Amino acid sequence: MLDSFRIRAVTIKRNIKISVYLPKNYYKENKTYPLLILFDGQLFFKFLDEDKRIIDFNSLLELENRDFIVIAPHAPRDEMPDWRISELNPYYKGNIETVDSSLANIYAEYITNELLPMLKAKYRFNDEIYLLGYQDSAILSLYMLYAYSIYKGAMIFNPNLLDCNHKLFEDLDQRFDKTKKIFLYQGGLNATDKEENLFYDLQSTISKGKAEYFILDYEQNLDNSADSMKSRLNVAFDFIMKKVA
Repeated sequence: MLDSFRIRAVTIKRNIKISVYLPKNYYKENKTYPLLILFDGQLFFKFLDEDKRIIDFNSLLELENRDFIVIAPHAPRDEMPDWRISELNPYYKGNIETVDSSLANIYAEYITNELLPMLKAKYRFNDEIYLLGYQDSAILSLYMLYAYSIYKGAMIFNPNLLDCNHKLFEDLDQRFDKTKKIFLYQGGLNATDKEENLFYDLQSTISKGKAEYFILDYEQNLDNSADSMKSRLNVAFDFIMKKVA
């Protein structure tokens, strides 16, 4: 079941689109559910006039009878790529004349301290809150995982490490909470040696922290198609979040 709406987010100075997945028995049962925050909702859910998405996320969750709520904020439209990167990568090291990475800290603060309390008044989710990010939003998920105690774990898909400065690794090394769950995935036929090396640096940094729940999933031969992504998402969900039998 899919709910969707727009709100005016004054803190981040834009309108924000929200897609919400609710389990099929949501209105039949009076219980609370784990929550997954899925960044880049425009890639995963069709919303109003948007036709772009990499998978039919709603159908995937319904097919597997996933018993958790998904809140998916949409990033700005493709016509605003610099604004999107500014919101999603607090460690950006590229052209700082067009990208303001301080917006990512503001966005993370908005999600955590304004959006979630607002939505908790509307939806029945509990304190089991997880993050899922892809490419640039994977970087934001890593940051939020250590910066805020409320997040219990994260699913990190193809993190865009090439655009990050080394402070990301320093912060994870010094501040990562080993009790949090984390699923790391890097896949694709066109990954460069530098991308692979950075990914293994990330894996080593988290592994060194002795994370209690940690999995590395690397598949060089996957093409990052919708079908490939579906299979890896299901692995991540089974590992991070409880699945209904």
